[in-house]
Amino acid sequence: MSHEFLQGHFVLDADEMLSTIQEEFARYDKSKGLVIFLFCPKSSRYYEQLARQADFWNRYSDKYVTVLIPGYVGTLSCEDEPYQDVVQTEFSFDAFKACYEVFEKETRWKYEGGTDLIATIVSKHDNKLQFDYQNAIAVSINSLDADGIPI
Repeated sequence: MSHEFLQGHFVLDADEMLSTIQEEFARYDKSKGLVIFLFCPKSSRYYEQLARQADFWNRYSDKYVTVLIPGYVGTLSCEDEPYQDVVQTEFSFDAFKACYEVFEKETRWKYEGGTDLIATIVSKHDNKLQFDYQNAIAVSINSLDADGIPI
């Protein structure tokens, strides 16, 4: 299942996560790029804001940065495409878990139930993706916002 790039980059599972990166690299003829993974369950207080922002990020920066939100299927409304069908996003914890387990298996990072961001450089060699885990950045959004007061 492939989603259009202006639809917020929701990806359902680990396979779709990898194929979306492949598709975007092919679309812009990239062999390397920054990929940001937002692990944000729908129950998170950050979900609404991040989902709205993902549409903006992907509309204006997807040539340079790929932003993916694992565990979801659906689309966002898009002002530039008024005839696009909007499908209510649905969250699958099993698919979400499959995505974060990819990182847990390869790194020291562990998902602890909040909202996390992982940024890493991904390279494409011989049509295979290689993640630069040595220089990846992992941030717990919850720990940055301990007082719960909006910035």
